[in-house]
Amino acid sequence: PALASLFKLFSKVPEHRKVKGRRYRLDTVLSIIALATLCGYSGHRAIASFAAKLTQAQRRRLRCYRNKHTREYQVPKETCIREILYHLDAEAVENVVAQWMEGLDETELRSIAIDGKTLKGTATRNAQGEKKNALHLVSAVTHHNARFLAQEAVQDKSNEIPAVRKLLERFPHLNGVTVTTDAMHCLDETARLIVQKKGGPTTSG
Repeated sequence: PALASLFKLFSKVPEHRKVKGRRYRLDTVLSIIALATLCGYSGHRAIASFAAKLTQAQRRRLRCYRNKHTREYQVPKETCIREILYHLDAEAVENVVAQWMEGLDETELRSIAIDGKTLKGTATRNAQGEKKNALHLVSAVTHHNARFLAQEAVQDKSNEIPAVRKLLERFPHLNGVTVTTDAMHCLDETARLIVQKKGGPTTSG
C-alpha cells in the first residue's frame, strides 16, 4: 500500500520531457529512484544498478516499459535516470515525498527541528572553470521521528538565515507547534515569523 500511494503521488510531478522518444513513465522512474534511495543507493550509476536487479514482477508492478518483441519489462538506464534528475522540478518532488510521509505518520505534529547541512560531493565548476560552493540545505523535520517536512537551498554568497525564513513561509500555519533552530537564528524577524504562524520558537545548542 505504501508503494502504491507513493507511485500515485508521483503522477503529480510535472513532466518536462517531450513525448517523442519517451519510453519510461516519469512516475515509474521516480518510484525506482525513491526505492533505491531508501535501500541506501546513491548516485546515478548506483540507482541504475538497483533498477537492473528488479525482478520482472517488480518491474511490472512499477509499470516499466515492456519490450513488444521479448515481452519482458525493461528498466531505465543510467543516462535516463541522470537526465530526469538534472531537469526535475525538485520542489514538486519534495512536496510529494513530504505528503507521502505525512500519510504514513498518524501522530500529531507538535515540534519541528530546523537545521542546515552541506551535501558532500555537490561542489561543481561553472563554464569558466570557477569552483562553485557545495549545495547547502536547511531542512525541517519532526522531533519525535525525524520525518521530513520541507527543505530550502541556501543561495550562493548568502547564509542560512534567509533560507530558514523562506522555509518557514512554506508552512501555512504552525498552530501549537514548537520550532527549534540553531542559536544563529535567534533573531527578532525569524521569531516574529514563527509567532505569526501561531508557533513557538526556541533555540538549540
